Amino acid sequence: MSKKRNIECQMVIIMNNLCRFGESKYEAKAKKRLELEKAIKACKTEEEKSRLRAEAPEGIFSFSTMRTYIKLNKTFCRWIKKNHPVRDIKYAREFTGEYLQYCINKGNSPSTIKTKAAALAKLYHTHSYELGIVLPNRKREDITRSRTIPDEKIEKKNQDVVNFIKGTGLRLHEVRMLEGRDVYRNKKGQLIVKVRKGKGGKKRKVTVLPEYVDKIEKLARSVKPKELVFKKVRKNINAHFYRAWFTQACYDMYARPLDSLTKKEKYFMRNDRKGDVYDREAMKEVSKQLGHNRIDVIAGHYLYTPKLA
Repeated sequence: MSKKRNIECQMVIIMNNLCRFGESKYEAKAKKRLELEKAIKACKTEEEKSRLRAEAPEGIFSFSTMRTYIKLNKTFCRWIKKNHPVRDIKYAREFTGEYLQYCINKGNSPSTIKTKAAALAKLYHTHSYELGIVLPNRKREDITRSRTIPDEKIEKKNQDVVNFIKGTGLRLHEVRMLEGRDVYRNKKGQLIVKVRKGKGGKKRKVTVLPEYVDKIEKLARSVKPKELVFKKVRKNINAHFYRAWFTQACYDMYARPLDSLTKKEKYFMRNDRKGDVYDREAMKEVSKQLGHNRIDVIAGHYLYTPKLA
């Protein structure tokens, strides 16, 4: 008789079965929406509709997400071994709320708690709000990712990549995949960068900021159409900071005078940024360029300073 696998091995098997690498998450979401349309119409309450709308497509589409979720769920499994005599991963489900409360008490940030909850939700094929605990809200002032000024030495060694991200707002993995043919002029004469596979498998086109057009076009023309623009892109480049730089510069380019806008056309910041007002249409355009399509994301994660140097 074979020995039963421990709960950590059981967890890894379940997570690996969720692998959807190479598939488009964007297309999977669209298909899921179509499947849920009839069910949503049949719902009697807004709460039921919201629950259905929140349903994510089955599977994990990103290697980095899979790696992160397995790592976090291993920590959960080790906590279970230490605190509860459970030998089957499915029976550990009832302790998810207790575990997340333990993490909160230990001082984990709201963002970390939500990521841990998302990993457990994937493991148990459920929603993160059904794990037996009310998750803490994330606050803008608690978001500290890449807010420090990048190291000058690293910036100088990687100046071409830095300029590329400043001028386009691309993520590091998007820069790594970029080929010479992905940079071209459109009918209006604008320099465009085509992202073939962004976050979630989404495609998009980015208009290069005017002050970086010459530098980026020169880089793209220095390689053959199907060659990578950058042979090597280092991990220690603070891409998020430069994406924030692009966000502010791009917003300034599209923003209209606030006194010419109606109240509905304005986006009013709250809490720690109360009093700051932005142009909604400009924010939508910037969000589209970044590959998010949600203005609350750039309000919370990118437009965090009046102007980046």
